[in-house]
Amino acid sequence: MHALFSDQGEKVVNDHIAFRTFNHERMNIEVLVRPFIERGYMAAGHYQFKNKHLHAMHFELPGRANAPRVFISELLLNNFSPWLQEQIHQSIDKVNTDIWKSDELIFSGNVFGVPSYNIYEKLRIESEYAAWLYIHGFRANHFTVSVNSLNGFRGIEDVNKFLKDNGYLMNSKGNLFSGFIAGSADKIFESTDYYRN
Repeated sequence: MHALFSDQGEKVVNDHIAFRTFNHERMNIEVLVRPFIERGYMAAGHYQFKNKHLHAMHFELPGRANAPRVFISELLLNNFSPWLQEQIHQSIDKVNTDIWKSDELIFSGNVFGVPSYNIYEKLRIESEYAAWLYIHGFRANHFTVSVNSLNGFRGIEDVNKFLKDNGYLMNSKGNLFSGFIAGSADKIFESTDYYRN
């Protein structure tokens, strides 16, 4: 996608990068954000997503307007069944303790070992977020392109059409033909989800 916009003469600005974790003392937001804090990032926002049982924070690098914001969310384990909590705690207990202190944690992928399909399916029924983290572990959940930084597009609708015309498909939440947009311009934030066919 970066090359696609660059080929149009655009300078691609990454608005933010997002990571997921659990609110467990070994791997909560404070643990994941440490390498960013050590490099100058500062907390800039707190969020509660009650329906999804998530707490989240975003961090910014002062004085660097084009530095991507870092968004980290954590699943509130106490809001789930004893079974889910036990599965997650068992998975965390299997991990080599050195990884929790490593700057490489956010890039380490699945640190929990070979996943069980049956456990994944049961987790997914209760929490898609927990199932995703159980399978994928520590990696970026998503990257974003700042539409406001693109000069040759009038807005998110133009970007959607351009991406669709170049082989990208909408995430299943949306309509492939009309372009699914979450949020609204008057709420300051709009987003759309794509994946490459």
